[in-house]
Amino acid sequence: MRTQTPSRKWSLGVATAALMLALVVILLAPASALAARLGCEPVNEPSWVTQELQVAAPGADIGAPVTDGLTVVWADARGGDYDLYAYDVAGGLTRTLVSGAGDQAQPAIAGGLVAYVDSSSGSPMVWAIDTRVDGAQPFEVSAAAGDQPATDGRYIVWTDLSKGSDGCDILAYDTTTQQIFTVCDVEGTQCAPAVSDGVVVWQDDRNGDWDIYGYDIAAQQEIRVAVGEADQTSPAIFSGIAVWQTNLYGNWDIDGAYLPGWSGSSDGLGLVRQGLLHQGLVRQGLVRTAALGCYPPESDGELFAVCHVWGDQTDPSIEGPMVAWTDGRDCGDTDIYAFDLINAKPFVVCDAEGRQTDPSVGNGFVTWLDGREGGEYPAVWGATWAAGGDQQDPEPTTEWTSDRFITLFLSVFNQLGIFTDVRFSFDGGTTWTDWQAFDDVDQVQLPAGDGPKTVSVQFRDGDGNETPVISFGVCLDSRGPVTKAPTVAHAWHGGTGLVRFRVNDAQSPKAAVTIAIRNRAGACVKLIRMTARRTNTAQVRRFKCQLKRGTYRYTVLATDLAGNRQVKAGSNRLLVR
Repeated sequence: MRTQTPSRKWSLGVATAALMLALVVILLAPASALAARLGCEPVNEPSWVTQELQVAAPGADIGAPVTDGLTVVWADARGGDYDLYAYDVAGGLTRTLVSGAGDQAQPAIAGGLVAYVDSSSGSPMVWAIDTRVDGAQPFEVSAAAGDQPATDGRYIVWTDLSKGSDGCDILAYDTTTQQIFTVCDVEGTQCAPAVSDGVVVWQDDRNGDWDIYGYDIAAQQEIRVAVGEADQTSPAIFSGIAVWQTNLYGNWDIDGAYLPGWSGSSDGLGLVRQGLLHQGLVRQGLVRTAALGCYPPESDGELFAVCHVWGDQTDPSIEGPMVAWTDGRDCGDTDIYAFDLINAKPFVVCDAEGRQTDPSVGNGFVTWLDGREGGEYPAVWGATWAAGGDQQDPEPTTEWTSDRFITLFLSVFNQLGIFTDVRFSFDGGTTWTDWQAFDDVDQVQLPAGDGPKTVSVQFRDGDGNETPVISFGVCLDSRGPVTKAPTVAHAWHGGTGLVRFRVNDAQSPKAAVTIAIRNRAGACVKLIRMTARRTNTAQVRRFKCQLKRGTYRYTVLATDLAGNRQVKAGSNRLLVR
């Protein structure tokens, strides 16, 4: 949509920050199990999540939950129409918040103020209720058709639908003055607003595709948050830091920006700027996104990358020092991941069986929709977390390969005209290869022997200036896993079945597992696929069984992180009653 020319006037320090952006634009070939990524490797065993709990059991259709840390609110169709329910995080009690004719849905909450959409009149309208006031009653915010409300405790913003097919605008209501005013009504569609501390952000198609714009209510000033190629959608904001999902890089990833006037004074976030350098800080549009042939969006703020990995990362939510999102890196399954802005560290919130989606973060609490029970409807789950404290460092970013020769794709820096030579070390910087012309780099050979390796890289420009040493981990794993099926499995027709299995692997801590069930004739009648299962430990998997009664055989197949398939597959009988 727009083009920019990358500046050549870079200091070596800023170029090094860009190198951190492309640090793992190093693709391990030919057998790497992982695609190109820009940071965001989670801690394997997160200490951030201190307690996980079920907020609402499945049983009816449930809308995405929201929380301010004290209360969780969601729309629930257990009574036929959608009503709003509230869960007290401290007390553990659930109550009906709003019910009536038609649907009450799409809640948003901040500081105890809940905004939602009420369709009892026949068309959607924005209403609200202040849970901070004893005996509070719902009140109408706008008599015009509206959708997608959001609130920061004082302002309520929403997508105004009154123009019909001519597009949508963003309106706001000030609970202090009880006045409605226009935030944005330019040509096109403006929707999906979010608000924090009187700053509104939304997605906007005025330029032909989706961009993120903002508006400072006090300053009466519009802000370009992320305006550029591809689509930027689903914005969220907290205390002057905005995040959103973008498909600029091929799949959906999470980006963010410090908006103009951001002070960094809230919750220790003054540490963020330095902490996020290695996550891919993009300054003033000068950094061309590594190896992808696309340019970062224009912004009046300061852009940074939150998570760029394979699969889709969507539905970002931010509060305090935490950004959470729905993460699809596990291929077909989705989990909840998060990023600690203070410590600049990613971690897993929940990777239970089934799909976890639509996170919402509050002060020390996160909630989401959870399908781990496998039924028709999801449940609402939540977790407390302790962020920004004295945490253990995550393990270094590690790629996996089954081949000693790894291919390096670093030629993006030739486009910037900065680096002319490169050298490598495989022993922590004690010894180095000779400097070699940057353009000639194609493959490097890892030291012999399976196990973790450290690759250190250093660049030199035409004036002889050398960058700081940058290191990343590679694990060489040339042997496939061995699977076991230790016991006869049992299942009930029309009910559930249970299989026990184990995957042993000398290097890979996790493996993708498929259980193939075959009938007496040898035909495959069912596949049970699982992603990222731990190796070298006994595992159990339950499944819904619609197989006819009889005797079957199940076989355990596995692929480790380096892409090696099992060298020996365990198999046993399955009895269906």
